Amino acid sequence: MTPGDLLGNQYELETRLGKGGMGEVWQADDLVLLTPVALKLIHSRSDEAREAIINEARLARQITHPAVCRVFDVGEAEGEIFYSMELIQGEDLATLLRRVGRLPLEKVVDIGRQLCAGLAAAHAQGVLHRDLKPANVLVDDDGAVRIADFGIAIAPGGTGRHVLAGTPGYMAPEQVTPGGVLSERSDLYALGVILYELLVGRRPFEPPFEGEGRATKPSALVAGVNPRLEQMILQALEPKPHDRPASADAMAATLRAIPTAGNARGLRTWLAAAAVVAAIGLLAVVASLLLSRGARALSNQDVIVLADFVNTTGEPVFDGTLKVAWPSLWSSRRFSKCFLTTGCARHCG
Repeated sequence: MTPGDLLGNQYELETRLGKGGMGEVWQADDLVLLTPVALKLIHSRSDEAREAIINEARLARQITHPAVCRVFDVGEAEGEIFYSMELIQGEDLATLLRRVGRLPLEKVVDIGRQLCAGLAAAHAQGVLHRDLKPANVLVDDDGAVRIADFGIAIAPGGTGRHVLAGTPGYMAPEQVTPGGVLSERSDLYALGVILYELLVGRRPFEPPFEGEGRATKPSALVAGVNPRLEQMILQALEPKPHDRPASADAMAATLRAIPTAGNARGLRTWLAAAAVVAAIGLLAVVASLLLSRGARALSNQDVIVLADFVNTTGEPVFDGTLKVAWPSLWSSRRFSKCFLTTGCARHCG
């Protein structure tokens, strides 16, 4: 498929958003509804593949909630099985984690509350996601979260024994145990892994899951962890399902009780702040590269002023911004002389 192709006389392909072993995701224009959508295409023409994508669309359409990506239509045209869904302007949680490392406490709580609400809506319809992970969680430009990709979800009433399915590292012990019985608490385990990763910057366990050990407490790895949040996450990671929280609603109640005063601006402000810091760092690197490729060396008449930087935004992501952004510039050999002014002039040749 290429940009400009027309699929099913309804969808005009614009930009390919992603590609996997069996299919692609495109941004497209729905020429009937006159709205941009995301199209998920499966290349395999087998009956099994066709049934899988129709099942995914069928299950996702049962769930109506702001934290679940909406599915609009499903069909088949020109050898492509596809379904259209809500187009999210943003990025997935895995990409966000790669970009920022880990999130502040209040952002973890915010995302956790939204994921709990989305899972509760799915479980209310009898749907188990079975593959909840950061790559399947979309975060839009306003900080709103959407759970996506119900490709291996189980239909209502299908909480019995199932074959191995999911993503190693996020699968509950019963998912990797032959004949293991799955339940809503299997999804809660994956949610616990995600929250741990958001808080610490890495997963609590690396595959294969050994099934006996306990995760290191987040508070032993990072500072400022709320005890109630830590307890909830560790409970969600319990090897035995009956030791985990009773439901997504129960986890949501715990998250609602965690104070996040002073952070009312929410995830959107933090994402914007993180983007600014990343941009500052990028500009510093680019400037350093330009200086190292023959730009004019500074003379004795050139002056560089670094004023004191006071973070008045209330967002901790700005703390130490200059300490992060400036060393790559400062280390350039092209700086023959400069003056640092912080209340007094000091020569630093």
